[in-house]
Amino acid sequence: MVSFVLVFGALLLPVLGIYVYAHLPVWFPGNGLSSTPGQFANLLLAYGAIVVGSLVHITVDALKQSRSGQGLPFGALDNVILWVNVKETSIVMGVVSLWVALAGVASLYPHSQVPVSTALLVGYSLDSFVDLFLQRFESKATAATDALKKEIAA
Repeated sequence: MVSFVLVFGALLLPVLGIYVYAHLPVWFPGNGLSSTPGQFANLLLAYGAIVVGSLVHITVDALKQSRSGQGLPFGALDNVILWVNVKETSIVMGVVSLWVALAGVASLYPHSQVPVSTALLVGYSLDSFVDLFLQRFESKATAATDALKKEIAA
């Protein structure tokens, strides 16, 4: 159950961050901060849309794997407690990527409303975007490691 608390805590932590961000100009007037208390509801809605988009992407991927016969069968979700416990770290890191996505979307629309459709698409495509950079990092790290091994062996 600790794993579930950790995952849900990671999902809910940005709500506090959004609240603080939206109210900073009220608490510290005259600092030139661009946020307003009215942005709290919009940023909260944007974060919710990012989370929903991400969940839709995960569901679509699970259905694709189930239909193709690759990976675990979709029925393996019956053992959710064990799965969350085993995947706890990767799930929390995925949630942290949602925080980064929210910060990126909020920075694109600093003085206006974040479109819900944009937030949904960001959440849906975030996994693919992160995978692209992780694959590039892995290939560069492997090449650098191989070069270092050759240098040390020489």
